[in-house]
Amino acid sequence: MIKSLAFDFAPKKITVNAVAPGGVATDMAAEALKDYFPNAGKGMTEDEMQEGFAKMSPFNRPGQPNDIAGVVAFLASKESEWLTGQTFQISGGFMML
Repeated sequence: MIKSLAFDFAPKKITVNAVAPGGVATDMAAEALKDYFPNAGKGMTEDEMQEGFAKMSPFNRPGQPNDIAGVVAFLASKESEWLTGQTFQISGGFMML
């Protein structure tokens, strides 16, 4: 869809890109860990879940909202005017290990 929209809007000099964030430390993510993190229902503490979540990235930390915001700010800037039709995986290498 992104590539199709980018093609359709290019004559109007409008770029179309998508951002696909990985695990980001937010209140919503903390709540979701309880339901979706492996073994969470087997007595893991919240700290153990957070530690396990962080280890899914080679940076050994979850993303922060500012990690995503920086890429979005770049995509909204003049410097990205030649980028279109792309999906940016902003995951810090999440699940690469």
